[in-house]
Amino acid sequence: MISFNSTNQPDWPGFEQYYNNFTAACTLDEYKVLQVLSLADLPLPPATLERMLNTLAWSSEAGEPLAAHYKKMLPLWRRKWEEQEWITDDSERLRCSRFLVDLLSRQLVEDGLVESVIAAINKQISAGYWAAGVDPEMRPLRFAFYLGDMAYVHNWLGLDGDNLWQGTLSADKEEVITNLCYFPVQQQWLQQLPDWLHYHALMNPIRTDLLEVDGTPLLWDFWAARVEPSVSEQPEIAQIAATFQLYRGNPKQALQLLQGQEDPRAIELSGWCAMVEGRYADAQQLLEQATAYENEGPGPLFLQMVHLHAGDFESLKRVVQLANRHEQQLESEGVTLMDEPFGGSILMMKEVARLLMGELDASQCSLLQRERIHSAWDQLIQAIARYWIGEPIHSQQIDALQAHVERATEVGIGLYAQQFEQLQQQIAATEQGLESDSASGWASLIRPKQKWELVLDAISGMAQQSEQAQKEQDSIQRLAWRIEKQEEGLPLLQPREQKLTKSGQWSKGRSVALKKLYEERDQYRYLSDQDHRICNTIRESTAYSTSSYQRKQVYELNLERALWELVGHSAVELESSNGISVDVIAQEPALEVVEIDDGASLKVQLVPYPPRSYSSMGCHWEGGRRLVVCRFEEPHMRVAQILGGAGVTIPVAAKQRLLDSISAIAPLLTVHSTIGGAAAGAKQIDGENIPHIHLLPEAGGIRISFWVVPMGESGPRFYPGKGGTVVFSEVDGQQLQAHRDLQLEQKRALGILGRMEEAVPDLLLNVDEEHLLDERLVEDPEEALELLFFLRGLTEDEALLDWPRGAKIPRISEISLGQMRVGVQESREWFALEGELQVSQTQVIALKELWGMMEHNSGRFLKMEDGAILALSRELQKRLDILKKYGGEDNKIHPLALSAMDEAFEGMQFQANRSWEEQREKIEEANQLTPELPKTLEAELRDYQLQGYQWMVRLAHWGAGACLADDMGLGKTLQALSMALSRASEGPTLVLAPTSVCMNWQEEAARFAPTLRPALFGDFSGSERTQLIESVGGYDLVVCSYGLLQREAKLLQSIEWETVVVDEAQAIKNSATKRSQAVMGLQGNFRVVTTGTPIENHLGELWNLFRFINPGLLGSMERFNERFARPIEVDKSDEARQQLKNLIAPFILRRLKRDVLSELPPRTEITLHVEMRDEELVFMEALRQRSIDRIASMRQGGEGGPQHLQILAEITRLRQACCHPKLVDADSEITSAKHRVFAEVVDELLENGHRALVFSQFVSHLSLIREQLDAKGIAYQYLDGSTPVAKRKQAVDAFQGGEGELFLISLKAGGSGLNLTAADYVIHMDPWWNPAVEDQASDRAHRMGQTRPVTIYRLVVKGTIEEKIVDLHQHKRDLADQLLEGSDQSGKMSVDQMVALIQDTVG
Repeated sequence: MISFNSTNQPDWPGFEQYYNNFTAACTLDEYKVLQVLSLADLPLPPATLERMLNTLAWSSEAGEPLAAHYKKMLPLWRRKWEEQEWITDDSERLRCSRFLVDLLSRQLVEDGLVESVIAAINKQISAGYWAAGVDPEMRPLRFAFYLGDMAYVHNWLGLDGDNLWQGTLSADKEEVITNLCYFPVQQQWLQQLPDWLHYHALMNPIRTDLLEVDGTPLLWDFWAARVEPSVSEQPEIAQIAATFQLYRGNPKQALQLLQGQEDPRAIELSGWCAMVEGRYADAQQLLEQATAYENEGPGPLFLQMVHLHAGDFESLKRVVQLANRHEQQLESEGVTLMDEPFGGSILMMKEVARLLMGELDASQCSLLQRERIHSAWDQLIQAIARYWIGEPIHSQQIDALQAHVERATEVGIGLYAQQFEQLQQQIAATEQGLESDSASGWASLIRPKQKWELVLDAISGMAQQSEQAQKEQDSIQRLAWRIEKQEEGLPLLQPREQKLTKSGQWSKGRSVALKKLYEERDQYRYLSDQDHRICNTIRESTAYSTSSYQRKQVYELNLERALWELVGHSAVELESSNGISVDVIAQEPALEVVEIDDGASLKVQLVPYPPRSYSSMGCHWEGGRRLVVCRFEEPHMRVAQILGGAGVTIPVAAKQRLLDSISAIAPLLTVHSTIGGAAAGAKQIDGENIPHIHLLPEAGGIRISFWVVPMGESGPRFYPGKGGTVVFSEVDGQQLQAHRDLQLEQKRALGILGRMEEAVPDLLLNVDEEHLLDERLVEDPEEALELLFFLRGLTEDEALLDWPRGAKIPRISEISLGQMRVGVQESREWFALEGELQVSQTQVIALKELWGMMEHNSGRFLKMEDGAILALSRELQKRLDILKKYGGEDNKIHPLALSAMDEAFEGMQFQANRSWEEQREKIEEANQLTPELPKTLEAELRDYQLQGYQWMVRLAHWGAGACLADDMGLGKTLQALSMALSRASEGPTLVLAPTSVCMNWQEEAARFAPTLRPALFGDFSGSERTQLIESVGGYDLVVCSYGLLQREAKLLQSIEWETVVVDEAQAIKNSATKRSQAVMGLQGNFRVVTTGTPIENHLGELWNLFRFINPGLLGSMERFNERFARPIEVDKSDEARQQLKNLIAPFILRRLKRDVLSELPPRTEITLHVEMRDEELVFMEALRQRSIDRIASMRQGGEGGPQHLQILAEITRLRQACCHPKLVDADSEITSAKHRVFAEVVDELLENGHRALVFSQFVSHLSLIREQLDAKGIAYQYLDGSTPVAKRKQAVDAFQGGEGELFLISLKAGGSGLNLTAADYVIHMDPWWNPAVEDQASDRAHRMGQTRPVTIYRLVVKGTIEEKIVDLHQHKRDLADQLLEGSDQSGKMSVDQMVALIQDTVG
């Protein structure tokens, strides 16, 4: 058991038993442990707390180490602490209860242990540690506070200047500092704290106590002892102290504290004093003079009260104005006046003023009549106000006030007790018909008035109000009711205040709180009688917050009564719709009689049946915007009780008896019958069977439903073909009996539905036959317009359209292909496209404007400014889209796009000029050419190679460039060489190629085209290069590497080449590189690029290739992205893909080996999934987590540029670790699972006489593999980016000649231009981002000349980023094929996608 001395005993009202239980039940050992936990004030794992105790080295009562005793006793202690609420426990961590945390920490100060405990805590918990729900600032604050570092506390509080008393704390800091100092109250502890800290800690809780008429006397004692003595030195404190004195009923002391002060706040407080002392004229003058009113104080209320005391009409208007001004000011800050101290009282004064002006009678004063008022001060003011207007103050009100008075007396809030006592004296004097001897206090401000006096006051005030009332009528407003559907139960209602706009339309309006309609309904003068009846159903109740357990007032509509009062209301709208009106109608429940069991039985039931949760009312929706409300009267309830919810089955033999019963009951309720029956005196009619189609705009689409109304618009509605064949009902005061043809109703509706499906093919997707006519939502806006376009053509004999009130029916006009006129005009190197759409005889839309409209409207429907809609025919829409795609910037058509444009112009009124026709003739001429191979070509071309050669020659004749994109190994070099030879007599040829294949070009030129004079540009020195370029002519062929091109760009760009061949053109795919920019500056009469991978990653690469071969054809990069890249890569648009394919098709040729080389041996690809051992798994996961942390830190700086590269670096590190831990940690002793698998594969290959190419993108990885092979004595060849050209050729020739079992090659250095058919196996040690690069490397072995089947292994580590990269391969497999063959698409990787690769992997 522990104890506190008498001066340090914890004290807090309501917690006495809690602290008594703690001191009685807590052992000294537990107390010490909880002290450490309290000072940490964090949720701590038990092991962390144990380490802190170990550091402190305290002993238990039994003499053993406290840490060991704690560990042994914790299971028992933990249950006890939880039961006693000494800790909070989330099953994993412990945290000291907020009721003990400061009590125990203070005792550490008393015992001189704070410093050692803080040291122990800091040793186990880093300074930056934080936990969910814990303010990270709190730990250093608490440490400073208990160490006595008041300078830190002062700075944390945010107080300005050297004066520790000055400054205002934020609400959260007020609470923190009050709890540190005063929760619980310990007098000995509090004596140690400085006076300025007492001031800041006490000010807010005391102010709150005064407003709530509650409090803790101990706090008052400390205020008087530690704060008030400093009043003379601190003027700001003097005003606070004066406020407190006023509440305590001491106005004279308050005035003394304010002496000599003249600022607005002091003037206002002086006005308060005058009000309390009964000096009302002085109070009015002072309060009007003050420029600011404290929201939490009674200043505005006091000013209202003195104006009420004056009593003239202008003063009464001033009372109302003050309330309105105060309310508007608070609303602008997002605060409701009723939630503020004295807010209810201010609104009550407004009601009193309006009553005295005759605007209200006593029954309309909602606040003055309210039985439940929550604020003690508002209760007192309500009682005083009721006394003023002659309303009785009920005994329960007096009892509640008396309880507050007792509490006010107990805690010293004298003002409250004084005013209540004076009210009681006034009431007693009035009841006895006497004048009070002491006519003081607020109750005496206004003489109580009899009812007849109030009536005369109202009459006399009418003339003065008429002018103001007229002004209020100028602004026309209304209350609309938003209705929200619910899955179960009654729909919800939300009132909205709307204004009539200049255009005669009602605004969307703003929500009105039910609380305001309950408390301040008199402000809404425009309310109709129906609105008032609905508002009368608002009820107030008390609810409890689940998070804070605090009471709050809730205001709700009695939906059953409110919905009934809503019937026929003219301003009901559907929630989430743009002003779409809802018809709320009343309909009687009906007795339904139907045949069942194939006519063997009859079933009788009440429809709808009274719902269990609502005894007298139910409702249901007919379509999307018609709410049917059913009220169950006495006959319905009796029938429901007789029949039950499931109805009654009657044998068909009793049919006549049932018909007699129907006839008897027909006058009492509606009857729907399938067996006929006549109601006496009912008029017999044939039921109407025309389908009614209800249309409801919803979320950009449209909701549709089918109905029939056998008795006309005023009668009941039915689904076509469902319900009774005979319907009895009273319509417009007349008894009718309608005979329905159910089959005809259904047939007509289904006929319309079938035609609707033709307009919207997916309308009935996945709908079974039984539910064809059910209500459905057409969500897609384009499909909704298609549906409206069809429905508008129906005649009234076919169907009737039911469109919502308040919604405009769109006018739709169809525009055909023949209404489009287009033409072209020559504009330098372009054709200028122009045109117009003839909408009508008086309306024409220019082509450019038409395109602009299409940009803002998806699909073929275009919205005009006047609200009309143009429906482009589908063919016209397609053609316009093609024109826009091919038209480029400013309606310019590239001459090379002519062949693709012909299809677009077909069917339009097209006018071409002479240049256009000449271009067409040039294309035809080129297509008729049958080029022959050059006679000096010493090679026999395969059929597909001959076709490729002829294709390039035709394009050269046309004046266009070419992209030869044949699969790897199909002889692109030979085809390009043949084409260059055919043009050699006209001028020199430039070939650009990777360094590794430049010599190959020289060799093949010498072998196949001996009349050419090949020259390796790199073999010449600087001056020799200049001389070479200046002297080149016909039959000269200069072969230059890309690296040399960048250095000698100006020299190579200085002459005009007859032919420029860019080999392995993926090297210039990035338009931003210097290499690409150098190529673009070359001059060439015919330009050709050869590449087996025209698109490796995204369409921007294709754009750059075409920028070289056919500049301008695909437009600018921005325009290309807008027209093609984004629609294809992001939106997956097949239409955009086809349009791009059509545009580039004449200039790109691609053949695959599987299509043209049937003699090539088979190729097998196998992925070997490598499993890591435990130590490697742990290493990889640690590395991945570090990468995630670094990326999270860098992403806080924003997107883009360097961040993309940083994330890529993290990914590269993870990929290297998959290959071998040593690649990221040179000192690592962890072995590589991938290398173990590689060794097994190599051993097996060599045993069976196979040879292999081994690719890796990391040269450092190849170095580790070399070490492994050297150790095992395996012979190999090696090539990476640093290998000189001559040594590359030596290594290739050696391998092809049988030297070495393996060939180690870096992916980028040897992935192209090499012929290595001596290998029949390929091993990819690490996956590259794009499979096209791997395929190109694999084709070093699988190409012409290979006679054996080729097997390709990919080594992929399971559960790592490598698997994610391989998954990407299926999305990125040769984007060129996607355009040429129509397969799937791919695109660039975003930063988020790159991050996902790391986050989603295991290691």
